[in-house]
Amino acid sequence: MNKLFFIYLASLILPYLVLIKREKIGQYLSLIDKPDNLRKKHQNDVPLIGGIYIYLVFLIYFILFNIFKDSFQIRFILSFFLITASFFIIGLLDDILKIKSLTRIFLILFSTIIACSFTKEFQIDRVFISFFKPETSINLSIYFTIFCVLVLNIAINLSDGANGVTSSINIVWLIFFSYLFFEINNNFFLIILSVIFATLIFTIYNLKSMCFLGSSGCNVLSSITAFSAIYLNHKTQIFSDSIFIFFLIPGLDMCRVIFTRILHGKNPFSPDRDHLHHLLEKIFSRNLIFLFYSVIVM
Repeated sequence: MNKLFFIYLASLILPYLVLIKREKIGQYLSLIDKPDNLRKKHQNDVPLIGGIYIYLVFLIYFILFNIFKDSFQIRFILSFFLITASFFIIGLLDDILKIKSLTRIFLILFSTIIACSFTKEFQIDRVFISFFKPETSINLSIYFTIFCVLVLNIAINLSDGANGVTSSINIVWLIFFSYLFFEINNNFFLIILSVIFATLIFTIYNLKSMCFLGSSGCNVLSSITAFSAIYLNHKTQIFSDSIFIFFLIPGLDMCRVIFTRILHGKNPFSPDRDHLHHLLEKIFSRNLIFLFYSVIVM
């Protein structure tokens, strides 16, 4: 218990310095989102350090937890560490260098292929459907997994346009997954809890426009969410239609936005203000939109 308390304390307090020194870190690393009065309507320059904070909490807890515990298979530990690290680095490079969307998607694709090839626990090789009793095996599991991870990553990145939206929906998803990990007596739920607490703390800052997730934050959350769901698919009978419904709103909004851009001859990944959260700004206060998303993804 003392060791566990120490791990939680270290993983939450040490990275918190990133939030305290957010402006200096943002300036030093060129992680600043500047308003343009067109698509970006925040009042002041905002540091894009949410991803760094959440990843550091995850990383410190992940390392310390596995130093004191030996319950995980080493292959799974390395795979999960490498996939989250690669997603984070890709996002961080995108925040700093503003790399092209297709380049970023290719890098995410490549990282997912490596992770799926490293261990079968990161491959969706079967699905359970609530209204169909037998489980369905997937022959081309690695390709189906890559497709699902990539789609979720794009959907989460596209949802990041209003304060609290992306972080709150990921909190809802991860609370559900942590419960399932707890149900099967898997200690991984403690790691997921650390991410939930970190994302919750970030959301408080984000709602005050004190910091943004950035591409690095979206990538970290998408990798943890996606591969937790896939891992649970191996360890428990999680219904695929339930997961589909969980991810439905960001997924539908992604499809709508991309098809609309294509129909208008635009780059499907070019930024605009036609997302669901932008449309909801006409109905709700900007800082209340996250509540709408949190409720509908439950």
